[in-house]
Amino acid sequence: MINKKVHISKIHFTHAESESLIESIAKRGVAIAVQVNVHDDYYECVDGNKRLTACKILSLQDKKFEMVPVMIMNDYSKAGVLSGVIHRINTNKGEKMERLQKTIAKARYCQPS
Repeated sequence: MINKKVHISKIHFTHAESESLIESIAKRGVAIAVQVNVHDDYYECVDGNKRLTACKILSLQDKKFEMVPVMIMNDYSKAGVLSGVIHRINTNKGEKMERLQKTIAKARYCQPS
């Protein structure tokens, strides 16, 4: 998994409006990255259609909402694997150190696809 910002026009998603989410993102920005799969020339939304819809609507008034934080779910390069390990560490503080060490050791030998 790789985290980065992507222009909203590069992401294919289903329109799903939420007025309260539009207000929240207008005030605070996108707090949780949209999950996407990368394809040759576009990104496919896996989770975050409402966030993308809110950003699309807000971008009509403010260009800063055109760049959306995404988490690329189908990146299996070394960087992607290590990013996933870091994500798991940050979201699951109770995970045992031994299990993390095994995951990191596997990532060291991962070959890019």
